[in-house]
Amino acid sequence: MDTNSTSSSIIVRSYQPSDLSACHELFTEAHRGYNNPMSYINSHLQGDMADIEKNYLQIPGGHWWVAVSTDDNRIVGQVAALPMHLGDSEYYSRAPEEQRDQTCELLRMGVKQDVQRLGVGKKLISTLINFARENGYRQIHVTTLTCMDKANGFYQRNGF
Repeated sequence: MDTNSTSSSIIVRSYQPSDLSACHELFTEAHRGYNNPMSYINSHLQGDMADIEKNYLQIPGGHWWVAVSTDDNRIVGQVAALPMHLGDSEYYSRAPEEQRDQTCELLRMGVKQDVQRLGVGKKLISTLINFARENGYRQIHVTTLTCMDKANGFYQRNGF
């Protein structure tokens, strides 16, 4: 993708089963960039990401999106949402009872390095926020590793 492109050449759509390997690659690339061990990466690839359709799309209040470059039909980003009780169960158990079912968790966010800072992440976040509103969520919970300084900065710049 031309690095002078903007997010206007990006569409965000729901995950399709044919996207699985690209989503795995994107997740691996993102986490290797933070020097996360392969055991951490593989636990997610073999866990919830082994069957994205079952673990996200078939869950009421859950979803998975991909950002696709219209220039080359390449998946350049992804993000997912799950109801809090299926996401961060520790946070869910500590949350006030009245907030538990009104909170979803933002998960598996990633944007290819060559298109970062071009609005792809913002498009993905905007899609997730609209989904959250439409599904009655009043809060979105995000958890990152402390070593993920770029991700933490991105979330802070976007109101998280």
